[in-house]
Amino acid sequence: MAACALVDMLPDLEGKVLYDYYVKRMDTSQIGRKEKYTAGYVRKMKRSGEQLLEMISRDRVNGTLPPWYLREKGGE
Repeated sequence: MAACALVDMLPDLEGKVLYDYYVKRMDTSQIGRKEKYTAGYVRKMKRSGEQLLEMISRDRVNGTLPPWYLREKGGE
C-alpha cells in the first residue's frame, strides 16, 4: 500500500506504468499492448516515473512508508 501511495504522487501515466511493472509484474511489452503504446514509449515513461520518484524528499518518503519497513530496510 505504501508503494501505491508513492506511485500515486506521480502523473497518471508514469504511475500506471510503474504500478503495472512493479506491482502487477508486467513487462514493458505487456504494458504497451494493454495500454496501446509501444514498448519503447512504456520504457520511457517507466524511466520518467523512476526519476520523478527519486525527486520525492526523503522526509516525504519516510512519512509514507510504514515504520516496520523503515526499520527493516534501515531507513532506505
